[in-house]
Formats: sequence, C-alpha cells, structure tokens
Amino acid sequence: MEMKFVTIGENNFQLSKLLPISRRIFDSLDVRDDTRNQYKRDLTPFTQFLKWKKIETPYSNLMLDYKTHLRNRVDIKTTTKNRYLISVRIFFQQLYRLDLLPKDYSVGVKGFKISSGLKKRGLKDSELELVLNDLDTTNDLRLKSIIYLFYFQGLRIGELNKLQVKDFNSDDMTLQIYGKSRDDYEVINLHPSSVETLNEYLKSEKLKSGYMFVSRSNNSLNKPLTTRSIRRMVDSFHRSLGFVLNTHSYRKTFTTKLVKSLPNLMDVMKFTRHRSVQMIQTYYDSMEKESLLPIYYETFINEVN
Repeated sequence: MEMKFVTIGENNFQLSKLLPISRRIFDSLDVRDDTRNQYKRDLTPFTQFLKWKKIETPYSNLMLDYKTHLRNRVDIKTTTKNRYLISVRIFFQQLYRLDLLPKDYSVGVKGFKISSGLKKRGLKDSELELVLNDLDTTNDLRLKSIIYLFYFQGLRIGELNKLQVKDFNSDDMTLQIYGKSRDDYEVINLHPSSVETLNEYLKSEKLKSGYMFVSRSNNSLNKPLTTRSIRRMVDSFHRSLGFVLNTHSYRKTFTTKLVKSLPNLMDVMKFTRHRSVQMIQTYYDSMEKESLLPIYYETFINEVN
C-alpha cells in the first residue's frame, strides 16, 4: 500500500503525530518483522524525551541533546543506548528521504563508544591491490572464486562453505546463501566479477552438482571444504603476499566501501545483511572520525618546525 504524507516544515513539525508517522515509516522498511518491531520500541524513549522536555519543533542539536540525555541514563546499557539512537537516526533519515523534513537531524551525531569496537580491520588499499593483481593472473580458480565471494559479496565463511552448485544462477546473476540450516536462506545479487569467475571455476572443475567448493586432498577428496580448510587456504595466500589477515577482513572491507558510497545505513544493510544496525553504525562512526583527521592534523601544523 502506497504511503501518503504531507510535507512538514521545520517550524510546524507536530510531535503529537511523531509516533503514528514512525509506525508507518518503519512498516515501509524492507527488514525482518522482529527488526521492524525493535525499531518501533526503540523510538519510544525518544518520544518520551520530547514530551518531557516539551519540545514541539525540531532544531539542529535535537539529536545531540537526546544523546546527552541518554548518556546520563545509568539504568540502561551502552548497547541499548546505541539502539535508541539508531532508531531515531533511521526515522529522521527516512523522513528526510521522503521530503517530510527539511534536513536529516541525525547527521553528525555518533553512537556511544563500545570497548569491543571493530576488533579486526579490513584490507588496506595496498593489500587489496596485491590481492586483486595476484588473482588476476592465478590459475587457482577455486581460490579466486572464494576470495571474490568474500570481497565482492561480503559472504561469511559459514555461508560460503555451505554453497552448492545449484545455488548459483548465472543468468539471473544471483546466489542463494544459507544460514544455520537449508531452511534459513536468502537470494543475493552477484557482482559481475563474481559471476564471471564462478562460471570459469565451475567449467574448469566440471562441477554440475554437489557442493561448490570441495577438497582436493586424498583424505577428504570431493568432500565440502570445511571452514578451517578455507581459513588455512586464505591465510596461506595472504602470507605469500606479505601480510596476515583473516577471511572476515574481506567482509569488513566490503562493508566499509558500501558505507562510504551509501549514506543511508538501511541501504547498506540490504547488501551486508547485518542483523544488527549497531554494527553498521560502528562503521559510520569510524568513517566520520577518519574524515576529521585532516582538521586534526591542520590544528597542530604550526606546532612543529
């Protein structure tokens, strides 16, 4: 059902209509039902904050003031505070996207820092260049296909080792991937480079059925590669290039590139398939801090002769 809204200006934004609008906004999102319901629940503290402060119209520091309010709440966890902020962020982003607000009031407000953060980094540009250049000339199409699915699709290792030949549709440029069981699946769109490489690999190996990535060792010939075997294969490849990173580094690189290209975190999640918006927010916060580094450097440029 098509949603119909009336454009709301900054000076006549009616808070009494905030909650009904938010429900319609969240209902229109292409996310899981439990995620959608979580967004709705997590917006409630914000509406309570607005009523408590008697805020009738939006203003530039509204999101920042709400964050300060949450910081002073000692009764809730930092992860919960970030969930609350993310819900408001999505709400404002969608209102702005629909031309219902003159601007996105969530821009520039980062989430609360969590000690765990991004535990492992993605590939540096120099490392990625080494990887892609080497794969461009390699005869190991199995390794190339695996790396391409990690990098161009952001696949998790547990998704990759479950793949079967029938899951790949070359004509539609899609791949069916699985979670913990064959009943837990979704279809993703493939990058042209992934399609081309998979076609070459399957043709060279003459694979028409069964698991897509199988072992070549005598002890487990033609059995599906285990996650441990895939890790060893990729680790060995990285060491041959002079650096050490795990398979998940490609997913981090994949996500970082999308975050830099797509300003809306909901759009990013369509490709990364993250269940938690908090993880995506961590990438945005990291990118924002990186963008401020030139200003930081410039501030002290005259301090050193």
